[in-house]
Amino acid sequence: MKRRLRYLSLVLFLIGSPIFAAFPAFAQDTKSFSAPTSPLIFKDPLANGGACPHCPQMAMLPPGLFVMGAMPGVGNNNERTSRNRPIPVEIKTPFAISVHEVTRSEFAAFIEARPQHDAKPGCAGLFDGIFEKRTNASWRQPGFTQADDHPVVCVTWEQANAYAAWLSELSGQDYRLPSEAQWEYAARAGSAGRYWWGERMEQGKANCFGDQCAEGYAATAPAGAFEANPFGLHNLVGNVWEWTDDCYLFNIYDQKPHAFPLATKGPNGCKRVIRGGSWSDNPWVLRSSMRESSRPDVPLNDLGFRVVRHSSNLPI
Repeated sequence: MKRRLRYLSLVLFLIGSPIFAAFPAFAQDTKSFSAPTSPLIFKDPLANGGACPHCPQMAMLPPGLFVMGAMPGVGNNNERTSRNRPIPVEIKTPFAISVHEVTRSEFAAFIEARPQHDAKPGCAGLFDGIFEKRTNASWRQPGFTQADDHPVVCVTWEQANAYAAWLSELSGQDYRLPSEAQWEYAARAGSAGRYWWGERMEQGKANCFGDQCAEGYAATAPAGAFEANPFGLHNLVGNVWEWTDDCYLFNIYDQKPHAFPLATKGPNGCKRVIRGGSWSDNPWVLRSSMRESSRPDVPLNDLGFRVVRHSSNLPI
C-alpha cells in the first residue's frame, strides 16, 4: 500500500503540480539523498562452480521508484514528455549491474574465447583533437594509451551484446545490456538532479572535458578512478558513453511511457540509445537524463558498455 501511495503521489506531481510544492525533495541538493541501500558487490562463478577471473564485479540494485528524464527547463526535448515533464518509472524486481565499465582485459578474454567477434580495424572518434575515422584504430589501439583496467572502447553494439551472451554461457546466468531505464536508475542512485551528487559539476567527480572536470587523463580513466555513487557504481558519469539495449526513439516518453523499464524494441539495425557522456564531452552532456543514439555497427573511441544480470537466484 505504501508503494502504491508513493507511486500515485509521483504521478500527480508529474501531471501538473508545481515541482517544489508537490515534491520538495526535488528542490534540495541531491547530496541530501541518503544511499538507497548498502551496496552488495559480488562476482559470479563459472557455471561449473569454479572461479571466473574474467567475470565483472556486479552490484545488486533494489526495486524502487524513480523519475526518469529531465526536469522542466533542463535538458533536451528528447529527455521529457511534450508537456515538459519527466516520467515516473518503477523498477519492480532487483537486478545487478557491473560496478565498472567492461574493461579491456575482460573484453580481451571474450575475444580470445570467441575470436569470430573480433571486428576488423576501423574506429571513429577524436584523434589529436580532430573527429575522424581511422582504418587502423581498434579496441586494442583506440588512438590513445590504455591499460588493461581502462574501459574497452571501439566496440560495436553487436560486440557488446555478444559479450553479454558469452558471460551468460560462462556463468549459467542471464547477462544482457541494460535497458536505458535500468541505466538511468543506476546512474541516479536515489537522486533527482542533474548528477547523482547535485546540480553542478564538481572538480574531481568525473572524467570529461572542461575546467570543471577531472584533470590528469588524456582520454579514458581506469576502473574505480572516481568516487562510486550510492549504489556502489563507478564512472556512470563520464569516461565513456555506454551502450544500452534500447532502440532509439526521440519521443519515447510520449509514445511509450508505460513500456519502461523494459528496453524499447525496434527493427534490426536500429540506432541504439547511448548514455553517460564521455571523456571528450563537456559537463552538460554528463547529466543523468541525457540521451543520445549511435548506429549499432559503428565503433567509437569514447563509447563502451557495462552489463546487467537478471535472475531468480541473485545473491540477495
